[in-house]
Amino acid sequence: MKVLKLSNELDAKNLLKELGVDGGGVGILASKMKHHIIYIKDLHVGGANILKQDALSIGADLAVPRGTVIATTPQVDCILIATQKQLETLSRKELAQPFGLKELAKELKLISKLKKPKETEIMGVINANEDSFYSGSRFSDSKAIDVIEKMIEDGANIIDIGGVSSRPNAEIVLMRSFKE
Repeated sequence: MKVLKLSNELDAKNLLKELGVDGGGVGILASKMKHHIIYIKDLHVGGANILKQDALSIGADLAVPRGTVIATTPQVDCILIATQKQLETLSRKELAQPFGLKELAKELKLISKLKKPKETEIMGVINANEDSFYSGSRFSDSKAIDVIEKMIEDGANIIDIGGVSSRPNAEIVLMRSFKE
């Protein structure tokens, strides 16, 4: 047996599919695998107490400062810890609550819909004309292939091959269609 700790940044749906999980279960389980840690500033202490109870009732949690239960201060900062599914539930549940929780519910709904940004991709640029803005990007013949291979080795995911200058007053290139 091996036990592996997985990253929170994993592609849950893909991992579940690779595991062979039934199609219907993939979405349900993936939402349980995505966690949110949300810092909430200046929440009304009454709202914090309600949110704490609502979070606990669905398996999430809310970290609050000591004294929140007895309302030693009118406003508190807190940290909500919830899965995707729990966050969706709280965003609906808090709509009916006072003390600013209705506004918080709207924010939680927005956060629950945020998609993980795609990974940054690196683009290499090579120009196949003599009129490029940057002379260091101009290459022709087999040298261009060597440069492209080097860009790929250096991590480029995309290669932009410029064939026509876009500078002001550049020579216009006409496209023609040839029939056999």
